[in-house]
Amino acid sequence: MLAPEVMERFNLIERLLVKSAQGVAESRERGKQIDKSIAELVEQGKQTDKSIAELAEQGKQTDKRIDELAEQGKQTDKRIDGLSKDFVRHRREVGKIAHRLGRLVEDFVAPDLSRILRQLVDCPEDEEIVLNTNVKRPHPTKWQPGQKQNVEVDAMVACGYYALFNETKSQLRVEHVDHLLEVLDVAREFFPEYQQYKIIGCVAAMRVDKSLMTYASSRGLIVLALSEGWMEVQNEPDFKWQEF
Repeated sequence: MLAPEVMERFNLIERLLVKSAQGVAESRERGKQIDKSIAELVEQGKQTDKSIAELAEQGKQTDKRIDELAEQGKQTDKRIDGLSKDFVRHRREVGKIAHRLGRLVEDFVAPDLSRILRQLVDCPEDEEIVLNTNVKRPHPTKWQPGQKQNVEVDAMVACGYYALFNETKSQLRVEHVDHLLEVLDVAREFFPEYQQYKIIGCVAAMRVDKSLMTYASSRGLIVLALSEGWMEVQNEPDFKWQEF
């Protein structure tokens, strides 16, 4: 039988060996955990590298799309430039057409107004007929609230005791008839030189719809339209114009 001191020393050594074995086991377990963490970090690194590669690819695609959009922008700019030039040309053509339509009074209507006035009223053969076109007249007195500031008349002819005020349009509409009626209502204010005249109104166009002719006639206006190269009266034979 071993002495007590030896047994105590032996037990101490045994406890130390057991504790050392436990420490080794714990160290191995921690090593496994570290290895696992390292493996997870490596996997995360791989995923990060993959994400970076995907982002780089997306960046390439984005750069490519930006280049495509830039090219589309250049093409759009070219088309806009072309449309702008077309628009300018169109405006010029419209301006030319408007100018030609603006000459409708001078070219077709005005030359026939003197003849038509002689046909309609008692106009001395030896009296010269006064013709004015594109007349713009401001109010002869100081403007007052509610007054018209100015009026425009496409053509005017006067002979004997009569003055004919004309409104000419390429396409005659109801509002054009109404506008002339408004002018005729204030004609003596704006044209005091015609105070002693009997004022007659007429509307003219290349062609006048039947309904519009009826409307203008009902308001006492003479209606003129192109017929065989001349402007001729289109009202019914029993029509009687209104004197303003």
